[in-house]
Amino acid sequence: MKNIYIVRGFCGEYSDRSEWTVCAYESREGAEAHALAAQAAGNSVESRTDRDNFKNPHDDYFRTDYTGTEYHVEEVLLWEIGDVKDGGES
Repeated sequence: MKNIYIVRGFCGEYSDRSEWTVCAYESREGAEAHALAAQAAGNSVESRTDRDNFKNPHDDYFRTDYTGTEYHVEEVLLWEIGDVKDGGES
C-alpha cells in the first residue's frame, strides 16, 4: 500500500457548497503544484461574465461563485487488489 494525493476543488457555502475531485498524483509535491496552478488560474476570473465562460486549464470541472474557488490536497491510502489490513478482508 502507498499514499496518493488527491486535488479537490471547493466553492460556495452552506447548502450551495460544491466539492469535486480534480485529479490525483503519486507525489505530494505534484498535487500541491497542481492545486496552486488551479488556484492561480481561478483567481484570474474577475467578473461574473468571465466566471460563467471561464475554462480552468488545470481543472476540467471548474466552477465558482461569489465566494471564489479553493483547492486542497488530501492524502489517501491507495489499496491494491489483495491488500489486507489487520487480518480482515480488503
